[in-house]
Amino acid sequence: MFPELQLLREALTLPEKRAKSRLNRVGKVQRLAGKKIRSSVKAGRGKVRMD
Repeated sequence: MFPELQLLREALTLPEKRAKSRLNRVGKVQRLAGKKIRSSVKAGRGKVRMD
């Protein structure tokens, strides 16, 4: 009948909720190890002092 109404009805429907995914223990350890490496690289950056 009215295509605009159909479009509005489709826009009002909410998307399905996503299920949270869990990282296994090995994946968590690997992620934290990578973060530690990156943080040490970033901590090493800075101004060079001419002593």
